[in-house]
Amino acid sequence: MSEKKSFFKGLTILTIVFVVGILVAQYLPLFPVHPYIWWILIYNVLLTAGSYLLVHGGIQGDGFDFHNRFMGNTTIRLLLTATILFLYFYKVKVESINFVMTFFVFYFAFTLFEIKYLLANLRQNPESVDKEHEK
Repeated sequence: MSEKKSFFKGLTILTIVFVVGILVAQYLPLFPVHPYIWWILIYNVLLTAGSYLLVHGGIQGDGFDFHNRFMGNTTIRLLLTATILFLYFYKVKVESINFVMTFFVFYFAFTLFEIKYLLANLRQNPESVDKEHEK
């Protein structure tokens, strides 16, 4: 199975696990569920998929291409997330603490998932990076 197919299969499984968890939490009063939880989930799924596609393209190139893409992706991801949190906290103000906690649970879970797949791909291609350092 290709690396991209494997990633998207894992992303789908992780998303399904979160969807089932959200549905259970909505019907059982285990903990408060934020009204925008579905939007938070969609945002993190799209952010993770886009980030993976951007950075994964750099793995096939030289080492500098990967580093540039990774740093650019991290910067864009951080600024976009900070902007969303800032706007929500200062404009919407509906259950702000619950929103931030829910947001970061999803954000860190999907970020760890993405890093797991990127590191697995880097371990498969260590000789391509070593050849670039020899030049």
